[in-house]
Amino acid sequence: SEFIALLQEVSAYASSALIAKSGPNTMFEAISLGMPMILFRSGLPQEEWVGTYIQDNLVGLYAEALSDVAQSVKKLHDPHIQREIKARQKGIRSSLSTLAKGRLRCLGDAFGHALSENIAL
Repeated sequence: SEFIALLQEVSAYASSALIAKSGPNTMFEAISLGMPMILFRSGLPQEEWVGTYIQDNLVGLYAEALSDVAQSVKKLHDPHIQREIKARQKGIRSSLSTLAKGRLRCLGDAFGHALSENIAL
């Protein structure tokens, strides 16, 4: 099958990378783990934005079709591309961390106010 042939071709390159369909959860998990990723088009309308996000933000590589994955694996071996992806992913993780801390601070303030006013939560 096409997928087995693809696996044989990409296994010639020794590296760790996530290769999967372009789901948003998959993308954000790879970013949160700092893992290089190659996501391919899923064909699901609700996931079409993922490929655009990956390409616009260079947080990984995006393949329009499964047959394009092998070329993306070769491209991922470029040290410049690897450094750029890692840096972009780190920036997103940092932004998300700052956002999460801000939300926790707001929740803490609200909880403190509720306690001081004897408001049931």
